[in-house]
Amino acid sequence: MDFEPIVEAPRIMDERIFQPEPMGLRMRLTSLPLPQRFQFQAEQGVFYVDFSHFAVKRLEEVEAVFAEARRRLQEIGYRVPAIVNYDEFELDGDLLDLWADRVAQLAAEHYTTVVRYAASAFTRASLAHTLKGHGLQPNMFGDLGRAQAQLPGDVA
Repeated sequence: MDFEPIVEAPRIMDERIFQPEPMGLRMRLTSLPLPQRFQFQAEQGVFYVDFSHFAVKRLEEVEAVFAEARRRLQEIGYRVPAIVNYDEFELDGDLLDLWADRVAQLAAEHYTTVVRYAASAFTRASLAHTLKGHGLQPNMFGDLGRAQAQLPGDVA
């Protein structure tokens, strides 16, 4: 070697590099912490939920999502309209019915109305079908603007 490398404070490499399964870097790099996915905009009086680039694969994750949502909504202290972003959302098929049950509970307890949006037609169709099967109005739209336009005039 014609040069001597400079090595300061070496660290052990992430062992996932050497494993055959995917490292999950996309989720790690694009994922928001769960509490940051729920925001109440007091000026508008709207509760925003951001499930974009979010994957739910296990029962424990479903329970964590709805526990956090319920906690945040209880802090508000009254029922509010909600807008939910499902862009690039992934939900394990075995959890669809449980997810819809939890959505129905939140809607009944905390929302005056709720609209949802996702760019993917497949996501919209899948969620709409499941929510309808649980007695909910899906209110699914292709983008935020269309979803917001469905809120009452004094909120949108």
